[in-house]
Amino acid sequence: MLPSTGYPVITFMPVINLSRNTPMNLLISDLHLAIDGRNATDFIYLLKNMPPNVENLFVLGDLFDIWISDHHYKKCFVIELIDTLKRVTSNGTNICFTRGNRDFLVGNSFQLRTGVQVENDVFDREMSGLKVRLTHGDLLCTRDTRYQAFRRIVRSGFVSDLARSMPEKVAAKIAGNVREVTVRDLQKKNYSNLRATKTGLLRHAGDADVIVYGHLHEQSCHEGFANGKYRRIFCLEPFCDRGYILVENEGQFSYTFAKSITGLE
Repeated sequence: MLPSTGYPVITFMPVINLSRNTPMNLLISDLHLAIDGRNATDFIYLLKNMPPNVENLFVLGDLFDIWISDHHYKKCFVIELIDTLKRVTSNGTNICFTRGNRDFLVGNSFQLRTGVQVENDVFDREMSGLKVRLTHGDLLCTRDTRYQAFRRIVRSGFVSDLARSMPEKVAAKIAGNVREVTVRDLQKKNYSNLRATKTGLLRHAGDADVIVYGHLHEQSCHEGFANGKYRRIFCLEPFCDRGYILVENEGQFSYTFAKSITGLE
């Protein structure tokens, strides 16, 4: 049992039928794409080789390793990524994105440029008759009170307006500093404060049957009753590590590699 969630670990994950005959939903998080695209190969490959039965691709935050302002749209890799996302959504695959703690300054113009639906911090989707609640995951770490206070400040309208008005060189300098400070801060924090808590999960669970989140850079599966309702809870391994992905197919969830999805016969 993980003490932070209070739910027992799921010891058995079903092997689902990864066929092209039934609709699938793909869920990923924490891609941490660099603005120069040096670590984007697996994601671009996934987008360009999406199986036709994938109805939805959910990107649960930190698509970018850092995003400070719309000046990033001028970068060659970002131009390529925008074009690829636009082609995928134009071909009928729905892509939903919620902002993470690294790319919360991605503006609404991202949706206009790509066709990707930019969602609220916590949002719901129905999958095979199940109500699935989706979020990046930083909201669930309620023990990290310092970060939660910081989050409320930096996500204010004032900070967003300030970022949009920055000169490009200033934005680039801030992006580098933010990355360095984030790494140093993580090294100093108590590990238990970086975990999703049962309080955080219940606060944002609503009446969902399934909860999926990322942010913690670990893969875990839990199940149990909360507020009189049986729930399954999945924490996503960061896509940037191994290209791992959570697949929903006919109400079953299973982890697999993105390459096994794109290589289906």
